[in-house]
Formats: sequence, C-alpha cells, structure tokens
Amino acid sequence: MEKVKFKKIIRTILIVVLSLLTLSGAAVFLVYKGYGEFSIPRWARLKSSSSIPVEDYHSTLNYTEPKNSKIPRIDILMDDDYSLSKTNYTECSVQISNAAEYNLDPSDAKIRIRGNSTQYADKKPYKIKFNEKTSLFGGGDEKSWVLLANANDITGLHNYIAMEIYRQISAKDTFVPMVQIVNLYINNEYQGVYNLCDQIETGKTRVPISGKVKSTPEETDFLFENDAYAYYDKSSDQEGLAWFWFDRSISPFEIKSPDPDDDGYTREYTAYAQKRLGEIYDIILSKDWDAIQQAVDVDSFINGYLVSLITNNGDVAYKSLYYYLPSGGKLTYGPVWDMDLTFGAGSNSSEVIVYINTLWLKLTEVPEFNQRFKERYMEIYPGLGEFIETKIDEAVDYSGSDLENEFNIRASWGRIGEDEYQAAQTYDESISYMKTWTYKRLDYLKSLYNG
Repeated sequence: MEKVKFKKIIRTILIVVLSLLTLSGAAVFLVYKGYGEFSIPRWARLKSSSSIPVEDYHSTLNYTEPKNSKIPRIDILMDDDYSLSKTNYTECSVQISNAAEYNLDPSDAKIRIRGNSTQYADKKPYKIKFNEKTSLFGGGDEKSWVLLANANDITGLHNYIAMEIYRQISAKDTFVPMVQIVNLYINNEYQGVYNLCDQIETGKTRVPISGKVKSTPEETDFLFENDAYAYYDKSSDQEGLAWFWFDRSISPFEIKSPDPDDDGYTREYTAYAQKRLGEIYDIILSKDWDAIQQAVDVDSFINGYLVSLITNNGDVAYKSLYYYLPSGGKLTYGPVWDMDLTFGAGSNSSEVIVYINTLWLKLTEVPEFNQRFKERYMEIYPGLGEFIETKIDEAVDYSGSDLENEFNIRASWGRIGEDEYQAAQTYDESISYMKTWTYKRLDYLKSLYNG
C-alpha cells in the first residue's frame, strides 16, 4: 500500500514538473518570437537585455574605406577621448560633404546611441541633436535626426524601400520619414553605410500635431508609440505617466508627445489618453462601422498596415508602431517606422500573414474594414512589383558599391532570416533574392485578397 502511494506521489510530481517545463518552454518560445508575449504573466516574461546600460562604446569594426563614393559623407567630430552611451549625449560637430547643395558646414550638436535591441549590435545606431534647428537634405528645420545602422539587413535597403512604398500608397499630406543613404565617419574613422532619417516627433515637417501641453488633457494632442520596450525599459513608477496599458493583449503605449517631463504635464493627461484609446478600442470591438469611421482614420490604418504586410514586418506584433490622436480628432496610424527586419530578413517567409497586433487584428474582423482593406490592396497591386524593383535598382546604382563594400564584413556578424539571405555569397545575390521575395509576396497577397 505504501509503495502504491509512493508511486502515485512520484507520478504526480513528474506530471507537474513536465507540465511546468512545457508551459515555460512555450512562454520562452512566444517571447523569443515576439508573439503574444503580453498574455504571459509578468513574472514569466523574459527581461529585455536592453535594461543593461551601453556605455563607453568605441567602434571595433574593421571597414575598408569606400573609393569614389556617390553617396554623401557625414563626419561626426568629438574629443579624442570621447565616449558614447545611450543614456547621455556627447558634444560633437556634424559636417556633411559630397552632397552638392545639401553640404553642411561644421555645426554644433550632441550625439548618443539609440535603439533597443539594436544598441547591442556591433554597428550602433545613433541620435543626433543639433544645438540649432537645421535642415538636412531639403527636410524641415529640426534639431533631432537619426542614424540607422541596419545591422539586421544585409542589403542595407529595407528601410529605404519600405518608406518609398509608404510614400507611394499614402495620401500626399502623410508624413513619411526621410531615408537618406550616407557614409558615416566618427573622428575620421569610417563606420559604414547608414540611413539618415527624421526623428519621429511632432513638428511642422513631421507628425502634424502640436507637441505642447495645453491647459486641459481634452485640448492636448498626443503621439504614442506602441512598444514592448515601454514595459521593459521604463521604471514602474513611470507607469501611468510616461507609459500605460489599455488592453493587456496589446503592447503598452508610451507617450512620445507631449513630453511627460514638460511643465504642466501630469498623470491626468496620461489617464485621459489611456481612457480615450480604451474608448476607441471599444468602438472597434463593437464593429459599428459608422462609429469606427468617426473615431479612426481608416485610410491611415489601411495604408500603414499594407506597408508592413507587403514587406512582412514581424515587428508590428509588439513594437515600433506609432499613432497620433489630435484633440477632438481621429486616431491616426503613423508614421511607418523600423523596417529593417522585412523582405524575408525576419523569421517569416513570403507566404505568412502577420496578423498578430491585436489592434489591427480586431479591425480586420470588421467586415467593412476588411473589404475596404482587400480592395485597397488590389488597387495598388498592378505595377507595385515593378515600382519596388525600380526603386531597388535606383538605390543600388546610387549606393551599391558602398553597400557591397559593407556586405563583405557582415559575414562576421551572423545573419538572420530566410536561408537565401543567410546563404548569399555576394551583394548581388542578396539584392536578387530581395526582388524575387517581393514578387512572390505580392502574388501571394493577391491570391488572398482577389476575391
């Protein structure tokens, strides 16, 4: 009898242990893939490595300096004993040459490392903040600009091409971040090919809302970033001020504008923004099409989502999504951002639908929205493949020698994505696969939506 009881106890313990191991494995898999992580209890979630500070960074990459380059050169000059971090700016001077009318004389600025997971790559992304508003490459007079490293993109073109698609299919007044391909030098040491981009912020030539704290929350415009890192990187005492949840199946929302550190901003403003998003979400869940059109800028959601769908951007599941909410206006998607893990460079094939982001998923469950979405894709489908291929060819003609030069060092970084990207032996092979992948993707979506 005692032996029987003992065996039952052992069996029960084994079942419990195996169950816990299975659940833990599933949780780790979901987090690793970036899918559904916010259905996992807080205690079970992996902590992002971005909580580790990146300090005193100096490049150790061994680049060959490009010859006879067609693309502009940006020089960042600092003291010889400079250090760079994500948390603190370092004084610098910024100069642009080889850019014809867009050359820039040395201008005072500050620089720091930016990004979340990308800050740990061998090739770092940066944020530049000029002391005075400065126009770069014909853009508006602004202080803040971004240098994207594209460490996960062996073609170096994914962000650029994604923004060209966004520009092509969106309304004319849509803010589309500039992507200018440049060579970067720090203290005359070559750092590789970068994308110079607009900072995602409010402004006359950027997100078209006010960035000021008005006298009441109801009069204030808001810019949000829907981003898992708001939970991982922001301290808990900032919840309800700098960031918030309104539904636990959706990544938290970070307040990007107004700045919660601005005078007059209180938790009351964040509470109002949280309440408004919750109300709009309830309207979406109601599937009342008339009410949805009053609350949501439907076209911005359709066009913005199409960019991520066409390029198969898995990041839309949980990070780098921007929305803005004008006072008394509609919730608007945009701008599109963070498009390096696309065109097969992520973990998804050309025949997978990324319907993971809950907000978009719920919209696609509204029959009228879904029908309009499909019709819009079929409107832009004719000629879209040729448009993308032409933009790729133009970019390669302009910057291909520099990107090919950089391709040769990337083998030491490790590669992600589909086998064809990992197996590419030359830069031309990576570009050829990007084109092939694009046509397969467009035709696959047509097979889904043409009916």
